[in-house]
Amino acid sequence: AADPDTCTAESLRLDAVDGAGRVLARVAVKPVFAAGEEKVQLTHAVGLARGYTYALSVASAASGTDIGCTSATGLDIAPFLAEFTVP
Repeated sequence: AADPDTCTAESLRLDAVDGAGRVLARVAVKPVFAAGEEKVQLTHAVGLARGYTYALSVASAASGTDIGCTSATGLDIAPFLAEFTVP
């Protein structure tokens, strides 16, 4: 289970990126946790633009940042990065 106090919009990011992975724009998101905090959904107020690639990242203390998503027991969650393109 994730800790909602550390798994925030700062440690869970959604960014529009270019082909080299550089951030073009940050998408404002709000994490919404499911029962038991084992799943989190990032909601956003604006639609994602067609044809753009987005990067979803989870920062952890292990990634060298001051922000880090941890488990409910205080253990670091491994850093994560995934990209997708909106058709």
